[in-house]
Amino acid sequence: MGIKSLLTIVVIATAALLASSCAVDDEEFVAGVDDSASHDDADHADAGHDDGDGSAAHDDEVDLVVVVTMSEWGFELDTETVAVGSTVRFDFVNAGSIDHEAMFGTRNQQEEFAAGDHGTDHGTDRGDGHAIRLEPGATGSLVVDFDEPGEMMIGCHIPGHFDAGMLASFTVV
Repeated sequence: MGIKSLLTIVVIATAALLASSCAVDDEEFVAGVDDSASHDDADHADAGHDDGDGSAAHDDEVDLVVVVTMSEWGFELDTETVAVGSTVRFDFVNAGSIDHEAMFGTRNQQEEFAAGDHGTDHGTDRGDGHAIRLEPGATGSLVVDFDEPGEMMIGCHIPGHFDAGMLASFTVV
């Protein structure tokens, strides 16, 4: 499956999911990881956690741990590169004074998502397990498998945050 086909499926699934969850209380989306993540090898990056108990994967299940600090209006990663074929646990810390989220994707995926109309539904439930939302002071983790080389981005799509420049990039080599 090509990246355009995959992106189209993700966009359609996300739109359907967002439309079906508009009446859900926003608190339901805070500080979590989407357990429905799949590990389809066709994905550029697959995210989720494998323990089934709400915790991130253990250190022996990942090749690299990357600490990501979230604040107004950016992300600080403790590395700029990850290896193709690696499983990486991203440990997020919201050092800001307001909620922030982290959504993984290519530059095009980030820009397309930012251009969409998502109303007030800007939580973790993207339908693909590639996002996490944290309250101030909270921590959380996402485990991501990187199957292809290229530039990846982390963006915050809470209204106004992405437009304020809340994104960071890293390279898969």
